[in-house]
Amino acid sequence: MNHIHHDNALTMLRTMPFTAEELTLIEAAAADLPWEQLSPMIRELQFPATSEAAKNAAYELIGELDSKHRGIAGLCVLASAMFESAERFRSWGIDEQIIHHTLSVLQRFCVEYKREFGVFGFDRGFWAWRQTCGQIFRLGALEYEYMTMTIRTSGLTGIPAATPILTIHIPSGADLSREALDASYAMARAFYPAHPEVCLADGQPPQHIICHSWLLSPTLRTFLGQNSGIRRFAEDFELYDSEAESKGCYHFLFLAKDDTPAAELPENSSLQRAVKAHLMAGGGIGAGAGLLKR
Repeated sequence: MNHIHHDNALTMLRTMPFTAEELTLIEAAAADLPWEQLSPMIRELQFPATSEAAKNAAYELIGELDSKHRGIAGLCVLASAMFESAERFRSWGIDEQIIHHTLSVLQRFCVEYKREFGVFGFDRGFWAWRQTCGQIFRLGALEYEYMTMTIRTSGLTGIPAATPILTIHIPSGADLSREALDASYAMARAFYPAHPEVCLADGQPPQHIICHSWLLSPTLRTFLGQNSGIRRFAEDFELYDSEAESKGCYHFLFLAKDDTPAAELPENSSLQRAVKAHLMAGGGIGAGAGLLKR
């Protein structure tokens, strides 16, 4: 008889568009896991205050198994916790489509893994605990992480430290049309006041929306056409900081490690070609941080 967390993991993952071959690999990884030992970690993965530590403990426990299964064992652990988190989100009245889009991050990360390495696997446990516990929700085209203003960012923006804010993350393949962006911003501004349970600072709704990303790099903008979705998104923000040394473009634009020689980067799009030429000439892209002004 299978453990309840084993069954919950497979129930969750079968709602996502994995192939039959991928599901066979998932089932094999799930069958190998010590579910009873993982039970307390799966419970703690569901709550923001304990989720990151529980993720670390789970990965320490299953390290060898996770390597054996190319990260799919960790995928199963997160999926089991997500199954129970989804039940709690439903009890709060959160829309089913929002729950599904948020938790489908697991399948998206597997797609990105296969695109980068050529095989099915998962390597984003270091990040996906945020969706597991409801710290991040996907609202339309974009993802929003509830947090409070840090002292450093407070000094750059003038917004008091500890003010509840949202920071935007941009999923791969996101629709960056004007309509999709505005719809997402509107969803975020309505979602958090309507669901104080997900507002981690004593139920206080966020007061500002920020973004820190390579997409906001002032240098990147010089390579973008007037109708570029990235330019459209970046221009929605008033920059308050930039950093030349960030190498986010290596991973997100080129699906490459940040120590990859520039000459070895792919050239599959006009943006890749332009940025690659800039990097080969000794330039950098960096990143920017800004306050949403729309």
